[in-house]
Amino acid sequence: MKYYLNFDGTIGEFIKLHRKKQKISARDLSRELGKGDAYISQIENGRNKNPDYDVVYSIFQKVGIDEDKIEDYLESFNYLSPEREQDLIDKQMHRYEMTAEEFKQYEESEREIRNSNPEYFINTGDGLLKEIINGRLNKINSILKDVSVEKSGEGFNLVKNLENTLNNMQNNKRLYLFIQKLFDNNLSLLDEDSFVRILNTLYDEMNKAEEENASWGKPNIKQKINKL
Repeated sequence: MKYYLNFDGTIGEFIKLHRKKQKISARDLSRELGKGDAYISQIENGRNKNPDYDVVYSIFQKVGIDEDKIEDYLESFNYLSPEREQDLIDKQMHRYEMTAEEFKQYEESEREIRNSNPEYFINTGDGLLKEIINGRLNKINSILKDVSVEKSGEGFNLVKNLENTLNNMQNNKRLYLFIQKLFDNNLSLLDEDSFVRILNTLYDEMNKAEEENASWGKPNIKQKINKL
């Protein structure tokens, strides 16, 4: 079970609210943490905007937050435990197919840009990540150019149908979700028999759709295949 926090204020305001409920002074709480007398006041007033995760965890414990809720509540303030932070990194790396080195470069680039120009991300999006995606799009474009001039002529049809599919995805959410889920897999792991079974299933569904939607003339019926 995950606990969701219904609180619109800052983490400092949240701490102050629960500290007062526990009747603990800011100075006493600071001293319990082994910090200077003004430490908690600085967090509560927003002068210390980046307290350490372990320290904030201890503060939540001391102001009476249930132990099993602390990690979820901290996440709502964008404080992630090392385990959750690593899980998030792994998911982002998988989503964008980034290597560990690329992700490290992305983080360093993002940190530098945010520090030097906070408005950059509002105006232009993620710096290095945008470059990585654009690089992959250029690579795909180059591959499609080579495929389109393949001698059999099938490559041209592939590119044309791919273009139609991408255009239709913009207005067809079901098609978008289907393509998204299809390519959220490493299809190169499949053998020929698997490809043939998938294609024949697709042909069956396409033939049904063709027959249902053919208002005149013959529907474009595809024959099942035994090999690629």
